[in-house]
Amino acid sequence: MSRKAREAEIYEAAARVFRRKGYHAARIQDVADELGLHKGSLYYYISTKEDLLRGLVEGPMQRMVAATREILATRHAPAQKLTRVIEMHLRHFQESKDFFGIFLREDLDFLDANAETDLRGLVRTYDALWDEVLQEGIAAGVFDAEMEVPIVRKAIIGMCNGTYTWFRADGPYPIQEIARQFAAFALDGLRPRDAARAAATTPSDLSSSSTA
Repeated sequence: MSRKAREAEIYEAAARVFRRKGYHAARIQDVADELGLHKGSLYYYISTKEDLLRGLVEGPMQRMVAATREILATRHAPAQKLTRVIEMHLRHFQESKDFFGIFLREDLDFLDANAETDLRGLVRTYDALWDEVLQEGIAAGVFDAEMEVPIVRKAIIGMCNGTYTWFRADGPYPIQEIARQFAAFALDGLRPRDAARAAATTPSDLSSSSTA
């Protein structure tokens, strides 16, 4: 096995152990046991438990930031961009589910102190990219101009992160279908209020009002 493949295997095992036991309670020996290796073998690849944490927290966030930037750089309409960002977030979230389990459970200040990059800065950058997608929709007149962008962003990301507790890869719904449903739900709520009121007016409402 190549060094890169072995390192990936070690990080995946560490993520499972940290998620199951919590970072503070987990030991390097637990990671070695997860892999069926002697503890000394791990030190060929990592020096400390903090090294494992760094490798886990930095990569997924950097990839999500890069993927969101790529979507924003496209010429798709705002609604399509938001749909793609939601699908990207869900896909990365599930692919790195053990990492996000750590991310959601551990204190961000602690994680940031053990990361070589500015993890809190990465989160702020990621949030700002989401805000940019929503603001594009407002500028184009297709999203509600009266919405509070940070609140809406937190609501959509929170909805996506909630899949941590219930989504199963072998369940009845593939991640693409969940992303489609989430995007439809979000976009329906983001319509400008005049358009939403018009959509809520049924033909029967119109006929009854005309005969009143």
